[in-house]
Parts: sequence; structure tokens; C-alpha cells
Amino acid sequence: MALTKNRTDDILLFGCMADVDLGTVSEIAKETLNEVNTDDGFAKVAIDLGSLYEVTPSAIRNLSLYALDLRKKGKLFYLLHPTRAFERMIANKGLDKLFNAIEDLKEIRKEIKKRKNIDVNFLNPFIEATVNTLSIQCQFETVAGKPEVKTESFNHPVDIAGVIGITSEGFTGSISICFTEKIFLTVMSNMLGEECPEINQEMEDGAGELLNIIFGQAKTVLNQLGYSLEKAIPTIVRGKELKVKHITPYATFILPFESKIGTFYMEIGAEV
Repeated sequence: MALTKNRTDDILLFGCMADVDLGTVSEIAKETLNEVNTDDGFAKVAIDLGSLYEVTPSAIRNLSLYALDLRKKGKLFYLLHPTRAFERMIANKGLDKLFNAIEDLKEIRKEIKKRKNIDVNFLNPFIEATVNTLSIQCQFETVAGKPEVKTESFNHPVDIAGVIGITSEGFTGSISICFTEKIFLTVMSNMLGEECPEINQEMEDGAGELLNIIFGQAKTVLNQLGYSLEKAIPTIVRGKELKVKHITPYATFILPFESKIGTFYMEIGAEV
């Protein structure tokens, strides 16, 4: 095998001892799958080209598919020590964001820290869509609070949540809207025009419909800004003291919404 493999903290690092060809990409993908099946404790994958080796033209497509698959699994991908010629080539092909060329592993830490800054251009469409949708569809008035990064100490009761995947050419992630039973039943009662005493299947469908409307409105605005978000189908989860987890290496942002009867939250786990 023309590769070395090491685990450092949460980084899976491959070292190349020759140019990366189709066989090398296949071996990297195989070894990565082994790590996922054995002990999926890493969030980042890096391939060290040692400033000497190239990715052959025939292997670029397969490496791109590998990088996209990693993103679907919520993992970041880096090329360490690429040659200048290769950097120019991937930039010309529009693959520089997909491959994330770096010169030092320390840059990975800096990049993660940098991505914890909130991009209001990404978050605002979701905030506005949530406030507008609940006001128009459910006659339920809310005021958005200040977004913040979700930490391990964040603890808010959730009885029902709608979750929807975010997929684009550049990144993947997910959003969720999380309610307590009291707030959710009030929202649904207003939406359906009848008293809803308990959460049932019809109520779950209503949660999915709400999230679809919110996501659709936000997607329209974001795609005009160049995010190229794709269509997605929501999933509903229900139960006492739910813990919503977003499978992404990026920070998860909490968007609180205040109402007369309490607070509910939207969570966004993505590269924002």
C-alpha cells in the first residue's frame, strides 16, 4: 500500500508515498470505511501529499466523489501540502472549497474556530421565514432572540421536533425546529382552527408542513444569494426530553423564538 494511516485526536491522516491514482483513492476510501465501522471517532480527514505528489487527472473525479461522501457523513476533508500547480488546477475547476488545501494541520483547528462565527446572511432567512410562517399560518406571534452557538450545557425541554437536511454543492447539514408540547399544541390549534388536546399523527404531519414552508421560504432567499440548496423532506421525532443532535463537524447554532407562552428553538447545524 502506497499509504500510511494515522489517527491524531479527531483527525484521520493519510500520508502518500506516490502520486494519488485511482487505486490510491480506492484504498483511502476502503481504509476510511474501516475506521468508520470500527471506531467512528474522527471528524476530519486529511491526505498529506508531502509537497511532492499529485492527484492524477484520472483520479480527480473519484477523489471528488470521496470528498462529497465525507461531507454527507458530516466530516471535513483536507489536502495537506499540495503542490502549487495542483492548487491552481483545483481552483480553476472550482474544487478548492471541496478539497480545502492547507499547509499545516494547525490550520484545521483555526478553520473550525473561524467557522463558529455566525453568518447572518445564512441565518436571517430562516429567522424571518419562521416568524412570518407562524404569524400568517398559525396566528402565533413570536420575537426572534439572539443566535448563539450550541454548547454541551444547553438544555431545553423538547417534546417534538421537525428535522430537515440541508444539501448543496458546497456543504451538508441539517436544521430542526423544536417545541415543547404546550407551545406546539397551541401552534397546531391555531393552524387547524380547532382545539388540539394531544400530539397525534395529524399533529406530526402539521410539524412537517410547517418546516416545509419555513425551509421553502428560506431556500428561495438563500439560493438567490448563491447557496444552491436542494429540496429536502422533513423527518419528525417525538418523545419526552428529546435530545436533537446534528451530525456535522461544524458548529450548531441555536435560534430562540420568544412567545407569550414560552420559548421554542430552531437549530442549524451547517457551515454558516
